[in-house]
Amino acid sequence: MRRRPPAALRSRFVLGVLTCVSMLGSTLSARHAAAESTTIPCGLVEAGTIHVDGLTSDWDGVTPIIPKVAPGLGAAPRTLGVKVFCNYDDKSVYLLIDVDDDQMLRTKAGGMEEDHVQLAFGLISKAGELERIDRMRIWPGVPAQKIPRIVKWDAKKVPKVIQGEGPVGRLKPLKGPPAIEVYDAMQQRGYAIELRMPKKIIPGYRDGAPLKFAVLVNDSDGSGKEKQSYAQTSAVEDGSDLSEIGFEEGHSAYNELLTDLKLSESDVFFNKNANVGEGPGKVVAAGKYLAFLGKGYCYQELAPARKDVTDVQLVQIDAEHFAVAARIIERSASGNREVLRLYKLDGTRFTPIFAVEVGKEQGKNKLSVKVDYVKKGKGTDIELTPEPAQGFSEATWKELPAQDIEPLLLPWQDKKARYILKFGKYEKSEK
Repeated sequence: MRRRPPAALRSRFVLGVLTCVSMLGSTLSARHAAAESTTIPCGLVEAGTIHVDGLTSDWDGVTPIIPKVAPGLGAAPRTLGVKVFCNYDDKSVYLLIDVDDDQMLRTKAGGMEEDHVQLAFGLISKAGELERIDRMRIWPGVPAQKIPRIVKWDAKKVPKVIQGEGPVGRLKPLKGPPAIEVYDAMQQRGYAIELRMPKKIIPGYRDGAPLKFAVLVNDSDGSGKEKQSYAQTSAVEDGSDLSEIGFEEGHSAYNELLTDLKLSESDVFFNKNANVGEGPGKVVAAGKYLAFLGKGYCYQELAPARKDVTDVQLVQIDAEHFAVAARIIERSASGNREVLRLYKLDGTRFTPIFAVEVGKEQGKNKLSVKVDYVKKGKGTDIELTPEPAQGFSEATWKELPAQDIEPLLLPWQDKKARYILKFGKYEKSEK
């Protein structure tokens, strides 16, 4: 059961306004709310709740995702039905793939046109971009025909795979390095595959962030493409559209964030995973707000309206951390200015580590500054270049330099300037 913390547990800061909410919840529940089609819901359970035995009774009360089936032209009617379940505890992620199938086609070779399951793991870079997809394929065993289970990997670093404890339990305790445990069992119609995956060896897993992940079940009613049916949580070849495991705490935080801000999914225009100061999590820009989601969430109002937020991106500042760079229009009766601010998350608040004017506008008169992010080692310098004036001139420019942030570079007097990170903040380089 999820519940909002009382007001005493929430921190609010006047920083334009920042709010942080911690998510509290029972570790006993394995139930999930219905998920969006691209998300596999994953509920928190106590350790020892799930046994990797290929039986489905451990999963009573857990709501699955049901992928849509694409039947082959020559496949038999009602040939395939799939349910994907997920749970997790402090150390592991558990999956049950329950396949309803009218017939099994398997050989000892384990061919691609045989009944099998593919698991696709998306590995995300520190900048939030997809680097590659690692794949694990499982061909279920058919004991009556003495055909064993087959597991194959297509991965840069292959995790160790062992058999799960099975219905009789494990006779000896596990020893050695962590391993993915797999067990499959024939059902009245079809089969079920169950997995226990230690978090530390799951390709692409990051604590506090969703896991890019997809399941594809291939059902064969004979040789040839027209005899193949499949069900998938998303296209497993297209990394940009890979579905993801939404862990209960993070998924609840995301939904509550949007509810709290009175926004919908369509208002989200930036959504990437990164460490911006307090460990890995999800950086989200939605409407006029900037937010960070881990086990809870923090958000800050960037501007009075969405139209005033012109750009949000991540900038790498060292080997592990990123800053959020936001460009904002600040409006006044005398004209508008555009400001670039870089933020890090410091505890429970977004702290600016750099702020500079990058534009001014009065009617048809405009001044602007070109911003370049220049990679330097494992960090990034910020290079500013004044651009030609439109309407303004040295004779007509009457404004004093900004005192609250770095002032605008003026094309008739200033040259290119570079800012480097020193002691956690950007300072102007004198070189």
